[in-house]
Amino acid sequence: MHIGGDYTFDFGWLQLAPAMHGSSYIEGDNIIYMGNPCGFLIEIEGKTIYHAGDTGLFGDMKLIGEKVRLDVAMLPIGGNFVMGIDDAVKAVEFFMTIILLISFSHSTLF
Repeated sequence: MHIGGDYTFDFGWLQLAPAMHGSSYIEGDNIIYMGNPCGFLIEIEGKTIYHAGDTGLFGDMKLIGEKVRLDVAMLPIGGNFVMGIDDAVKAVEFFMTIILLISFSHSTLF
């Protein structure tokens, strides 16, 4: 599956969503490319969850909020390697319908 691809499983539906972030790591003297970063849209028992993955704020988040009614958004809020608090607030404004916001990547705060 790749970004935009979706699949219906026994538990529900999953779609890969875009994310804006680097995706490489350094091993010795080599920089190794790890593919495209992504997030996930997940529907389970009639609830839709957006797990943004490691990402900064980007305009297509608004399209995600227009495409599906989100119940839960999981956003990386760290401010160093991922979006900060102000950008997370803007992302939530894009979604409009979320009932619960779960933040992760706190350890990237300096």
